[in-house]
Amino acid sequence: MKQLIPKLKGPFQIVRVICRYQPSYIWWSLPQMVMQAVLPILSVYAPKLIIEKLTDGSSYPSVAGVIVSYCMVLLILKVAGDFFLGKSKLAADRFARRLRFEIGKMTMNFRISNLEAASHRELVHMANNAAKLTETFGLVQQMISNMVTISGLVAIAVRLDFIFLVAIAVVFAVKTLFMYLQFSYGRKVRDEDAKQNRIGDYLYGLVYSNHGAEKEIRLNNLESWLMGKIKHFREEMLRKQYMQFRMSTLFEILMSVLMAAESFAVLMLLSDQYLAGSIAIADFTMYFSTVTSLTSALTSFTHQVRNYQDQVLNIRDYEKLMKIFEEENNGVVGEAIHIGSLTDVKIVFHNVSFVYPGCDQKALDHINLTIKDQEKLVIVGLNGSGKTTLIKLLCKFYPPTEGKITLNGIDIWNIPNNEYYGMLGAVFQDYKNFAFSFAENIALTEEPNKERIQDIFDALGMTDLIKNAPSKLDTCISKRFDVNGIEVSGGEAQKIAFARAVYKNAPIFILDEPTASLDAKAENELYTDFLELSRGKTVLFISHRLAISTLADNIAVFNGGRLVEHGNHRDLMQLGGLYAEMFEKQSRPYVEKMPIF
Repeated sequence: MKQLIPKLKGPFQIVRVICRYQPSYIWWSLPQMVMQAVLPILSVYAPKLIIEKLTDGSSYPSVAGVIVSYCMVLLILKVAGDFFLGKSKLAADRFARRLRFEIGKMTMNFRISNLEAASHRELVHMANNAAKLTETFGLVQQMISNMVTISGLVAIAVRLDFIFLVAIAVVFAVKTLFMYLQFSYGRKVRDEDAKQNRIGDYLYGLVYSNHGAEKEIRLNNLESWLMGKIKHFREEMLRKQYMQFRMSTLFEILMSVLMAAESFAVLMLLSDQYLAGSIAIADFTMYFSTVTSLTSALTSFTHQVRNYQDQVLNIRDYEKLMKIFEEENNGVVGEAIHIGSLTDVKIVFHNVSFVYPGCDQKALDHINLTIKDQEKLVIVGLNGSGKTTLIKLLCKFYPPTEGKITLNGIDIWNIPNNEYYGMLGAVFQDYKNFAFSFAENIALTEEPNKERIQDIFDALGMTDLIKNAPSKLDTCISKRFDVNGIEVSGGEAQKIAFARAVYKNAPIFILDEPTASLDAKAENELYTDFLELSRGKTVLFISHRLAISTLADNIAVFNGGRLVEHGNHRDLMQLGGLYAEMFEKQSRPYVEKMPIF
């Protein structure tokens, strides 16, 4: 039964979080709490006064005075209550929006390793329920009001006969037992519900928006297959909901029977005392209303405690999310070191190893690699050799399992993220353009330098695309955000991603197979343009096509998570190792046409 009693720190956690984002909600809610406590007691005691006036021969003005006073108090409390309720609802809506905004902001700052974990996505989903925290505080309000009400009603009931309190206590104990059983069951299925919600969001996203899967669905006639999965998911959810419904309904039926028996017993006892002359008709009315209201208040209190316990779980999930954010926001293994602006860049991998969470095999195995300022390094290897993992570690998406990576002698995990990421410009194979304007996609700000953007587009051969766009650089990419937007081709979309990296003007460029979907000629042209735009920068290329390696200063060859070869194209060809074997197997007719920088 310990779980039925809210932890003392729970309400203070709620108040602390609400005060952090919307403190006005607390001040608009407190008057409501007082009114909710007073009204039930007033509704029980006022009828007694009116009946007494009517039965003791009081004059009409005297009776009318009591009625008018009672109605005026009710009117004032009602009008004031509606005013404070409206204000608190407005504050609650603002709180929910601000908290969801903050959770979204936190999520965008989490490590990629966390975002890729299903358990973390479920935690984010559950923590979003903390946006209903004002409802939780409302429950606390109601619980406090109910306790005040219960105290007042008990003081009235105990004046008549202690047996009434015994009857009420029995009903309350049984109700509490039922509530505890329901809570225990709900806590068990809560995590499973979060998993099911994650799956449901994905399935419904496929069916309703089709984003990213629209071609596959139509080309392969997947409608029946996907709808079958939706049907199976819904049936499973309905089955669980029906189990909860059956348990809840059974308990409610039993409680209804118990409360009916209580009302019968109370009425019989009060009738006996009235007939014996122990109480007047006004007392009969007041005491019956008192017992009925007290039972109702206690029943409400158990429901509120039950709902509060559910919300406490949401608070804990939010606190877990905050803890992860605070730990990751520090982003350092030691004291934070500010790097400022760098004119020379030197990146060193010091005996770096890495194992993905849940795996036993090393994705990188004791890598030692130095990348000098303005060096053009091509990273090659077979699939699964560790190339992309190396870039993920350099981008601080994951911390190394062993060893460290330094930038000009500073461990990158000691450099604040906002400074470190300002040093990197990257284009990934799974790059993402946004459904905003060309200018916003490149500058990633509301105040872009349009002249510079146009110069970059001209250098990448995109002059005609912008010239023919309805609103030039202010034209949105796709129609998702703006119906007047335009759809761009795959090659144009990749050039937009390249342009974004160039506009950032970072000293380090990272290209992780961004041209994998292009043909050799288009790739040749894009790399040629990019190399011209990246003069004076340190550039890391990952590519399965090795033609670009002939332009590189150095080539790092990976195999099985190890750095097996390192040198320039000529030296590695003379070595006759893995690189030479890979290069010879690929077509090279376009290599001689590429300029050398």
